[in-house]
Amino acid sequence: MLNGKKIREIRIRLGYTARDVEILTKSPKYGTSISKSYLEELERGDKKNPSF
Repeated sequence: MLNGKKIREIRIRLGYTARDVEILTKSPKYGTSISKSYLEELERGDKKNPSF
């Protein structure tokens, strides 16, 4: 199971905002992206089992 609190801790420790992560993951080298709102839902625990 995904641990949203841990994701948030790591993101903040690295100095990224949710918007920063959205922008960084739009890079073609990743082949996918994550929206700011979806990341926030993961961190809050609203989304439990995202598909990878």
